[in-house]
Parts: sequence; structure tokens; C-alpha cells
Amino acid sequence: MILPYVAHWSDNLFTPAKQCELIESGVPLIANIDLHPDKDVDYYQEKGYQELLQLCKALQIPITLVSTQWEQCLLQRGEKLSPFIPDKQFKEPANKFIDTQEMKWLQSMYPNPNKVLFLLNNETPKIRWDQINNDADYIVRYPVGLSYEQRKEILRDAWMSRFNIMFAQARSLLTPEWSRVSRFIGYEAFARPEVGRWHGWGTYSNDTHEMIDWQLGCFDGCSAVCYTHNWNTSRDHWIWSPQIECMNYLWQQRFMPPDYYFELSVWDGNYHWYPDMGYDEIWLSESKACQYMKDGQTYTPERYEGFIQFCMWLMRCNIREWRQWNVEPNRWALWTQKLIDVPSRVWRSSILRKFWEEGVLIPNSKRAHPYNKNMPSEWLKQQRFYLLETSLMPATFTHLSENIPVFAIGWFSRGGDFLVYAHAPICEVETTIEVPGYGEIKVAVPVKGGFWHIQGQSVQKVDV
Repeated sequence: MILPYVAHWSDNLFTPAKQCELIESGVPLIANIDLHPDKDVDYYQEKGYQELLQLCKALQIPITLVSTQWEQCLLQRGEKLSPFIPDKQFKEPANKFIDTQEMKWLQSMYPNPNKVLFLLNNETPKIRWDQINNDADYIVRYPVGLSYEQRKEILRDAWMSRFNIMFAQARSLLTPEWSRVSRFIGYEAFARPEVGRWHGWGTYSNDTHEMIDWQLGCFDGCSAVCYTHNWNTSRDHWIWSPQIECMNYLWQQRFMPPDYYFELSVWDGNYHWYPDMGYDEIWLSESKACQYMKDGQTYTPERYEGFIQFCMWLMRCNIREWRQWNVEPNRWALWTQKLIDVPSRVWRSSILRKFWEEGVLIPNSKRAHPYNKNMPSEWLKQQRFYLLETSLMPATFTHLSENIPVFAIGWFSRGGDFLVYAHAPICEVETTIEVPGYGEIKVAVPVKGGFWHIQGQSVQKVDV
């Protein structure tokens, strides 16, 4: 298994100069380049991208070209995109973003990359299966009265056809060296993490009998959401949390095509708010930290570290942070350092590296995943829950706002030893953790999280 890398959505927080500094200091980084079809070569040179690309070329660093939603250019304001418009129109977004002098310059600066990720924001409003009966282009092609399964399948095939046209056109415009190593990935181009959380989740799902999400049939990978959204009541210490939702990704990954790229986009739910602003009720709708503080809690860099480290290790994948495009970097510096530390320590520690590469994630067979509303029976049979039992865990899960004081997961190796990771989002606590195949261990779990290596009767905290 490939060791983890860190990446970012923004070249304002991770400027080209900052990225060069991180790479030269040994940070495992996927370089980030904002792809602006309306910018010229001078813009990229003035921003410092030439130096970054030269360094990436010398060290064979993977790169990401981050862009907005390509297909947005096919919309009029206020519309939702339909896959039933003429096929050829889906070549236009590729032409707009790839057939440019800037793209030719970028390729010339790094002519033989080892990996290129074209990351699309993928948030263009798209027509859903329950809305296509009102789509004029759909109505003229298909009869009325089709079941929801039939409409989902029609929509699935139409979207896959159109996006494959767009990506084929984009690939044809790249040099052979770039085309061979390029992957077109999308934000949330995967199945839904909230599957089963409430009865109505299926309205927003793209699943059909043959495929869990149509995006798996056209994108080459995804940046899957791992957010404590500020617009809902989820928390990093509840049943309704990214930690629990990400467990849905694990069984859904079985449906991924070979070589499908998977990373997590992480965000702590703070928008326009900065840590030095403290609590103010005017920010409650835009700041998850203020929501925590209203609950009598604190929000620290260590709390962020514990949360993203849990999710990265659960999925064992790269992590990419999102923050608003015009964020002031210095005001998030401590949190940014935690983002960098989380994957970097895997590269530094021989114990962590061993379990990252060969460890087997331990399921919790005593409980079912708490998201089980209106789910197909075959999905309910999947192993979906990996949170280890602790002495502080509720005896039963009764509601989405149930508090989980400690989030713990574990792995075993071929050599018979174990690794446990645990973090306590609100405050440090002492607890026992039940490790299936071994027994109980008693540990003090910090907010930032900790690792414990178990060999025989020895339980040692990993110094990282």
C-alpha cells in the first residue's frame, strides 16, 4: 500500500513557494496547481509555478491540477445540467480547460510526470432521477410512467456517456506522456457516506442494481468528502460524524474499478471564521468551532489533528484539505502544521509504516453500523462497523447526537502484533479499549490521538 501524501485545494494557503519549501523539507506532498483557463502564462510564472514545476520534475513529484466544475460552462444561470443534451456539447468543457496555451506551457515545464491528477470541483447542479420527468430533452425520448429504478438506470447511462465524452476529449488534447499518467478525479465522485443515516437518503443517491454510483463509470478517481459541515448539526464526537460516515466508504470501495484513485477531502467546517476571533454567535452558521464553543467545548489544532488522523488511517489514503480560497494562511498556521504532520509521521515511524502497508483493519462484530435506515438487505449484510468497544462507549446507539467520548480503531499484522489508534475529541480521558483477538488495554487517550503497539503482553505507546 502506498504511503500517504498531503495535498490542498488552494494555492493561496499552499502557495507555490510554500509547496517548494515543504517538498525540500521532505514533506510527502502532492503538488497543487490551480488550473485557470482564463489566465495566461505570465500569471503562472508570476505566481511561482515555474519553480514548483521544475522541482517536481527533478524529484518526480505527483501533481494536481485543481479546477472548478468543467461542465458549468454548459449551463445557463439557475438551470440544472441535463445529460440528455447533445453529446458533442460535452467536448466543449474539455476544450475550454485543456486546449489552451497555458496547458501547453504547463506540460512543457514537466514533460514526463509520474502522475497527474485533474481534480474537478464537480458541484455543478445536476438533474436527479426524481426530477427528469420535468426535463424537456428526457420527455421527448422516454415514455411516462417509468419506475424509479428505470429512471435511475437511464440517468446513470446518460451521465456516464456524456462524462466519458468529456474526459476522452480532454485526454486527446494532452501530450502522449501526460495522457498516459493523467487521472480525472472529482470531488464526491463516489458513493454517498451518509447511506442509511435517514430514511430519505436514497433521493440523493445514484445507486442502481448494477452500480453503486454512475461516477465510477467515468471518473478515474475521487476526492471523497470528510467534513464536519457547518450547515448541519454533525459533530466530530457524535454518531453523526465523519468518522462514522467514512466507514461506509470502506465497504463501498469494493465496487471501485481497478486503479480507481481514492483520497479524502477534509474540512473542519469553519468558513470566514478564524481561531483568533473566538466565540461570537454571529458566526454560528459558518463556524463549527463556534458551535463547539456554544456547547461549552474548545476547538484546538490537536482536536483537528485527532479527527483527520482517524479518518486518514481508517481509509489509509491521501488527505487533501479544503479551506476558502481567500483564507489568510498565518491565521490557520497551527492547524496547517497538524495537517502536514498527520501523513508525515507515517513515513518517519517504522511501526506506523509497517501497519499502514500490511495491517488488517479489525471489525467490530458486536455492533452493526448505526446507519441502517431504508437500506437494501444485501448492503446490511456487509461488514460496515470498525469502531472498537471502549469502557466509555454507550451500551446501545439510540440517536444521531449520541456522544462518543473515544474513537478507536485497530489493526493486526501477519506477525501477530497489533496497532491501535484512538482520539478523544473533547478532552483527554482514561478508558479501556477492547481489541478483538487480543483483549483489553487501558490507556489515556489524548485529544490529538495516540498510537499503541501491542506485542504479546507489552503495550507501548508509539513515539511519533
